[in-house]
Amino acid sequence: MNDDQENGKERDQTVNRASFSFSKFIVKKPPFLVLQMGSASGVHWGYGLLAHLGNIESVKNRRIYAFDSFEGHSRATEQDRSGRAFINLDNSFKISEDDVRTTLLNGTEYNLEEINTKIKFVKGWAQETMPVFKDSDKIAFVHSDMDIYEPVLSTLKSFWPRMVKGGVIAVGKLNNTELMGKTLAFNEFIATLKKEEFEVRSISVKEINTLKIVEMAYILKK
Repeated sequence: MNDDQENGKERDQTVNRASFSFSKFIVKKPPFLVLQMGSASGVHWGYGLLAHLGNIESVKNRRIYAFDSFEGHSRATEQDRSGRAFINLDNSFKISEDDVRTTLLNGTEYNLEEINTKIKFVKGWAQETMPVFKDSDKIAFVHSDMDIYEPVLSTLKSFWPRMVKGGVIAVGKLNNTELMGKTLAFNEFIATLKKEEFEVRSISVKEINTLKIVEMAYILKK
């Protein structure tokens, strides 16, 4: 097995662990599912996670909404630049819809027609598309690992009121000095909630690029 195959295997295992851990929150929830994956997720993580979730029996009859700018990250804010090791991601994770569909064709049992029926792509900047999203008022799961302040805060504000009891919004790695905007958005949002309404938890997964074990945070609605 060559290095690329080894890396692909490791990536698949990482995605599988994360999606399996989160999938238990979806099993008994109503048939509404939002998997939020901004451009920060890229093919290797967000759409790999989407592909894996698409193969989970309890998710197969759910509608999935996939939000992405398809232009990379939006402009970094003052909050994003506050970390001592800030990295400007800009459009480094830009991806096309065709790339996404290819990933899903390779990673699921669905054909192109089924993918287009099951998954609705919502194109545009998250902070603009999410506040006007009206397709569902009962949401079971949101994956929001978008790394920067504005889209993460918009995700939390837009979807939290519609999360069902026991629903989860996953935000990924926090307190990353390269990308502090996500952490500031997360902390700012939960400060507005009543303590009895939520619980912050995490799961441990191996990071794809460093192979270190990191905590992936999520917020659970009580």
